[in-house]
Parts: sequence; structure tokens; C-alpha cells
Amino acid sequence: DEGRIDVAFQPIVSAVDGRLTAVEALARWNDAERGRVPPSRFVPVAEEAGFSAALDLQVLAKALPALVALRRETPALVLQVNLAPPCLLRPRFVERNDGLVRSAGVPPEAMLLEVTESALAADPDAITGVIERLRALGLRIALDDFGTGYSSMARLAELKPSALKIDGQCVRDHRGDGDRIIRSILGLAKAFGLHATAEFVETDEQRDYLRTLGCDALQGYGIAEPMPEDKLLAWVEARALSARP
Repeated sequence: DEGRIDVAFQPIVSAVDGRLTAVEALARWNDAERGRVPPSRFVPVAEEAGFSAALDLQVLAKALPALVALRRETPALVLQVNLAPPCLLRPRFVERNDGLVRSAGVPPEAMLLEVTESALAADPDAITGVIERLRALGLRIALDDFGTGYSSMARLAELKPSALKIDGQCVRDHRGDGDRIIRSILGLAKAFGLHATAEFVETDEQRDYLRTLGCDALQGYGIAEPMPEDKLLAWVEARALSARP
């Protein structure tokens, strides 16, 4: 209620040429008494207390003005925002989301709303209905943490997402069973015409491996860490300068 949640943005780049294509908005909390509280601590508490919907909407509201500024430097940039099941099931969420996007003057195609596979287990019929309404407004949907085992191909066809985000644990285990999962996900993405992003990319070896397999985009600390808007703008400007002849 006091608006103390800040937003950090993690760059997502093309696996082919390293070009910035999107940023993911992530909740951050720097408390005057506690200092930096990691999301792994405060997000589960927000969920248990019934505040995850309010948290997601606050992140979206704070991230949209930053997207406007970022698109001046990178016109085709996409903003990716996580939506927890309580947010999707909140009364009038679709209208609230649409109002925030319209008020910011952001085209709907500049948004990619991330829904985890596990969210589908909460209330499949209701959430599918919400996703259909969001798509009807021109907003795009990504299935996050894909590979954790909840979705079937029938569900994938029903939801008609625009993108898949490969679960980061698969990337970390790409020398083991993760390899087969990643190859299967990329095969599904190709079959359904979906954009595929790999998370938790931390090393050059992982980046090269994913590029070789045909993954579309990469995200992780090996690309760039989450950062506040001013640092992200400086990061974008520095990359633009280094690319000039």
C-alpha cells in the first residue's frame, strides 16, 4: 500500500546476434530497516498473505512508464511481466490490465504476460478464459517455467500462447536430462510456431549450446543481471555505442 516495491529489469537478447529484444520486470524490495529483501523471501510471503495479485499489478503499473522510455531507444522492445494465478483470477483483472496499458500509451503487442505452467493447475477453465480475453485485447501470453510437467500438447493448443520460457533448471542440467527436455521443448515451439526463451543462462557454453539448438532468446546473469531503469538505459546506450563503427 505504501508503494515500496521497486522494479528491476532483466534484459533478454536474441540468441542469434545478441540484440536486445525484451526486458522482464521483476519485483524488488529495499526496506529501510531490513535492507535488501530478496524476492525468494518476500514473494512467498505475499502469496501466503493474499497479496500476490496486488504485487503483480504494482509491478506492471511501475514498469509501463519505463517501457515507454526504453522504446525510445529500442522501438520494438517488449516488456515481460509475471502474473500469478490470484492475479489472473482477480475480479476485473482484464479490465485493470487493459486500462494500465492504454493509460501508458503502450501498444498491446509490446506486452508479453508470463503465466507459469503451475498456474494452469489452480483453475484451468477460469484461467483459460482469462487468457482468451487478454489475447482478444491484443496482449500476448508466454508459458513460463515450461518443462515442469503440467501442460499437455492439447492444453498448449488450447491456450495458444505466443511464447515458451524454458525452465532454468533444464538449462543448468543441459549436460544431463535437461538436454532431452530442452530439445523436446524447442521441437514443440517449432511445431506450434512459438518463440522460445531460455532462462538462467549463466555461461558462454550454455549460450552457445542453446544457440546451436535454435533457441530464439536468452535470459540470465550470463547476459545481464536485473537492474533499475536508469542503469538499464545506460546499459542500452553503452551497447548501442559499442556497436557503432
